[in-house]
Amino acid sequence: MKLINWADITALARAETDVLVDAYQDAIALGLSKDFIRLLDKELDEEAHEATRIVRKVQTGGLQSTSRMIKNFENNT
Repeated sequence: MKLINWADITALARAETDVLVDAYQDAIALGLSKDFIRLLDKELDEEAHEATRIVRKVQTGGLQSTSRMIKNFENNT
């Protein structure tokens, strides 16, 4: 059984969230529509829930390896 590399999991989740946060800040700075900003808000919220779900699965042994977890994450995005 492979050991889980928490740094990889955290970095993956953080990188995706950072991109969305940057887009959100750019949308506000550019004065884009409230609908567009709401869409980004929704996406950020969904990503936070997905990251939490993955961490819980890993903690409970629901995912057996980092590579499998990453494949599942990529397939769901």
